[in-house]
Amino acid sequence: MQVQGVRRRGISPLRLVVVLVFLGAVYLLVTAAFTPWGFFLGGRFHLIPVWFGKGTLHTSGGDYQLSLYVYPSSSRAGGSVVGGRATLCTPRGERFRMKLWGGMGKRFQDTSLEGKPIHMQLYTPPLGWRINAPDYRPELDFHGQWTGDGLELDDGGSLSRAFLPDGEIYKGPRGSLPPARQKVQGTFHESSWSGFMAPCRPGM
Repeated sequence: MQVQGVRRRGISPLRLVVVLVFLGAVYLLVTAAFTPWGFFLGGRFHLIPVWFGKGTLHTSGGDYQLSLYVYPSSSRAGGSVVGGRATLCTPRGERFRMKLWGGMGKRFQDTSLEGKPIHMQLYTPPLGWRINAPDYRPELDFHGQWTGDGLELDDGGSLSRAFLPDGEIYKGPRGSLPPARQKVQGTFHESSWSGFMAPCRPGM
């Protein structure tokens, strides 16, 4: 039985666009007020406070291609925090989609990041719900600084602990990670979304 005089209501496409534009404007205003440096990641102004970077880490077992997607996150404990994603391509052609979290020390309002230090942790989120402790491998740890139009990073040996010499991920007990074989550095320059999403190629 149809009830007369009752009209089904919904959000029109125009209203949806208006809402999205409004939320985007609020986000940009909040970012400008609390983390203005977010618009200058990578050494130049970006209308959207996001930075894509790409670089190569040369190891004795082959090259690892690392793509980064970095944006300002909420401030915690008075610090300047970044969040994001990362894509790691191994010498074997395997690809790992990773989460990125990091900080740049004490909270600041500068727009210039030249020489600012940064610490980033990268990890692979586990799929689905697990009874046992979640496995975030590979887990990588970087320290470095913004310089010029890019980012200089040192892995502190974390790459050689996460992967075996042949480029295969270490799958043994977490409490028995192999010792670091070498520390590697890399310079990351601005890339693009397509570069971030590019497939891995064996023997890069």
